[in-house]
Amino acid sequence: MEDSKPFEAVPEDGAALFRMAWQLENWFRLIVYVELRAAYVDWEAPIRSVVAQWPPRALGNDKRLHHMATAHASPLSYLTFAELWKIIADDQHWQLFEPYFPPKEITTARIEEVRAIRNRIAHFRAPHVHDVARFTLFLNDMASGLRRFCQRYNAPAHSQKPDAFHEHLGANWRRYGYGTEMNGPNGWLYAPHDQRTCPTFHASLSVHRHPLSGARTAGLMYCLALFPPVDRYLDVSGFLEGSRKLHDKAIHVRIESKERVSVVLPAVQSVPVIGDLAAGFLQVARDNVSLSERSFQVNPSDWSESVLWPSHVLNISIDEPHDPLLEVPSLRAG
Repeated sequence: MEDSKPFEAVPEDGAALFRMAWQLENWFRLIVYVELRAAYVDWEAPIRSVVAQWPPRALGNDKRLHHMATAHASPLSYLTFAELWKIIADDQHWQLFEPYFPPKEITTARIEEVRAIRNRIAHFRAPHVHDVARFTLFLNDMASGLRRFCQRYNAPAHSQKPDAFHEHLGANWRRYGYGTEMNGPNGWLYAPHDQRTCPTFHASLSVHRHPLSGARTAGLMYCLALFPPVDRYLDVSGFLEGSRKLHDKAIHVRIESKERVSVVLPAVQSVPVIGDLAAGFLQVARDNVSLSERSFQVNPSDWSESVLWPSHVLNISIDEPHDPLLEVPSLRAG
């Protein structure tokens, strides 16, 4: 009598495919969110043009169960995989996403396969014998594009031309930057008044361009990093609470460490608008600096998707080519 295969509650391939589908869908959400926020003042308009219902009904249904609701606040978190791909593949918006994908005709065909595999797993059907290999190949082909996206998000662009936003901050620095010394694309802005030689707070401003944006403002982002002097401490919890009303106006609020936070701002807004937004974050950060260290008492699950924590992939250095952005299984021989 031949040995029968032991009972398997969840197929091994099913668990591996679920992990890959989870990663791919969340990368899609992140790329769609960042690029639309950076490219359009009304960043939801491209979504409304291709999605049948916005905001999705699933968002309201989820929040109705308030006794078990999570902090997810972005309607993007409730779009389906098919809807996310529809936004990316739309001819009017494809140029925003093109640098991160293989050629469109190839990606479109592969997405059809990935959707079929994802739907099998989502509806608990046994995977095809080659599903893991197909999904793994697609993720491996996506890896270089995801790295390009992370570099676009994190690597400052260098330009010889004066930056209009930095010039605006400089012209208003006595009002915006009390006690703050900031390094930016046009050089240093020094703490006004008698604090020039002994600033009580530090900041830096960097410019981040879309790979295809050229000199256009659309697709441009500013990263404003905020951190106290070495002899002082930042109350991250106080900063988050104090800036809560500003979060939806920024692309992200990044908690890089207990000593440093940053905010990512869309340059597509008018210069005075993002100037006032930067000033608001600066003021809250300065108000939450103290001479004594406070415990890091922040629960990430209490905050929406717009807050990125130190462990988030966009807060992790990816300078080395071997740093993994995706977890994919090793394919079995045979």
